[in-house]
Amino acid sequence: EAGQGSPQFVHELVSAIPRLSGAPADVVPLDFAALAQTIMIGSLSHRGATSSDFVPNFKNYMAYQGSLSSPPCTQGVQWILLRNPIFIYGEDWTALHKLMGYNFRPVQPLNGRPVTTTVAA
Repeated sequence: EAGQGSPQFVHELVSAIPRLSGAPADVVPLDFAALAQTIMIGSLSHRGATSSDFVPNFKNYMAYQGSLSSPPCTQGVQWILLRNPIFIYGEDWTALHKLMGYNFRPVQPLNGRPVTTTVAA
């Protein structure tokens, strides 16, 4: 969404794209402390959230067992859905999308798998 910006780890990944080659020679340094902070907290400025009703992602998520979203679609993956979005600029999304392409498959039925949540009903 406009005005949110991209987290630093997204900037670091996008800035490394032009240096990528077929050989795994480059290492993209990431500040994992900042990355974890961004993911575990989320963005406060979203859809009318205020500091009084904001719940950080580490207390505000849903999870389920599933599979990889691209072939070979291996099962045994623990998916965690964060309730607070992590926004990125459109141009950063475009750069990542050009690199990765469509790496998903259609939504699959739950087939009896439980979805756990930390969100109060």
